[in-house]
Amino acid sequence: MSKTKISQNDPAIPASVNGSLAEPVIPPPGGKIDFDRLAVNMDFASLVGTRETQVTVPVGKPGPQTWVQLHPEWRYQGVFLELKDERTFYLLEPKIVPDVREDCSLRLVVPYATRESSWGLWLPRLPGEDGRLDSYSKSAQVIAHRYSGKWIRIFASPPLNAFKILASTTILDPARWPEEGLKYLLQTAFEDRLIDNPKHPVLQRLGRA
Repeated sequence: MSKTKISQNDPAIPASVNGSLAEPVIPPPGGKIDFDRLAVNMDFASLVGTRETQVTVPVGKPGPQTWVQLHPEWRYQGVFLELKDERTFYLLEPKIVPDVREDCSLRLVVPYATRESSWGLWLPRLPGEDGRLDSYSKSAQVIAHRYSGKWIRIFASPPLNAFKILASTTILDPARWPEEGLKYLLQTAFEDRLIDNPKHPVLQRLGRA
């Protein structure tokens, strides 16, 4: 069989570098790039047809260094069981309440938004059967009533046995809220934290089942 001799000058073969074949040189594209046509605005999500969705919703008082805005209208009342060691709240079916009366409390659910457009649920206590309410819970109710819709920071004041707030006079941008509304926040926060039967594992741990 005859062998075909390949010339090193063959334009189809890359030039040799140190005895090995070099990478082929790709010529630059012709003409100038129209960068104005390729520029996009900051709303990248609308360009690709996506939307951010928060898949978890924290439950509890927002941190003292976090600027938050309480929603002025969205409110919900329910009976909750708090596992203080785990800092976790469970929503109770009304039929379960008589069996865990000593461990549960009536709460007002107050949604809040942060400046980073994340959401959470604050659960101040409401008066119980005796009508009494501790000073921290009273101050929380006042804050939820008077300062909703404003950018504030909420922190505890041990000398006063109450919550205090720091209100901003310079942050004016409105908070962003989920289009799905309050029920979306409740569903996301408590979808796996609902106690709806007397044999629930949490009740068993507490010796209530």
